[in-house]
Amino acid sequence: MNEANARHRADAANHLRQRGINTRRVSPQNATSAPAAAPAEEPLQLREIPMDRMLTTKQAAMILGVSVETLKKWRQKGTEPQFLRYPDGAVRYRLSVIMRFLETCTVEP
Repeated sequence: MNEANARHRADAANHLRQRGINTRRVSPQNATSAPAAAPAEEPLQLREIPMDRMLTTKQAAMILGVSVETLKKWRQKGTEPQFLRYPDGAVRYRLSVIMRFLETCTVEP
């Protein structure tokens, strides 16, 4: 990872911590649910899959500094930031998309 990426990740983590959003991943030892039965084939190692943190509308709004209602209006208008809607209607935002959105909205003098 180059220095700019490392600095960006550190800035993003600090930004989330300041807003009270936990950035730690749940390890299998700390998980509260019972482990699933192992498949017959080789088990999938989640550490090998790059994961992007999923945020609720409230968390995304906190990071962006806007209200939940503003994000809902943006979704209805079809404007950025991009979001995911699950079959049950739940809406989530990828952390990387929110951070990219903040960068594109930044105006430099």
